[in-house]
Amino acid sequence: MQLYNPHVFSSLKIFCRGKLIAHGRKLHPGDYKPGMKTFRNFKKEEMFTSQGFIEFVVNQKMVPSCRILLFHVKNDQETVADNMLIDIEDTLGNKVN
Repeated sequence: MQLYNPHVFSSLKIFCRGKLIAHGRKLHPGDYKPGMKTFRNFKKEEMFTSQGFIEFVVNQKMVPSCRILLFHVKNDQETVADNMLIDIEDTLGNKVN
């Protein structure tokens, strides 16, 4: 039984003050390893969790905070999504004396 799709496309959207300010899409290799802890979802399908890093450029449009939305649409058209609110510190690009 295959527990994962080895070619997972995740979409990323960054919102600030109700406006979409950045977006992208990234291909992630399936990272399931035998012995990894799995669980069953409400459809009784076996699943596993994954973690990784997201890199993006922070700019002045994101002050004072932005929301990152990361989602993936599975083969059966079910959407898996999560979001996070990030506080951005307002600083000057150069030092002022």
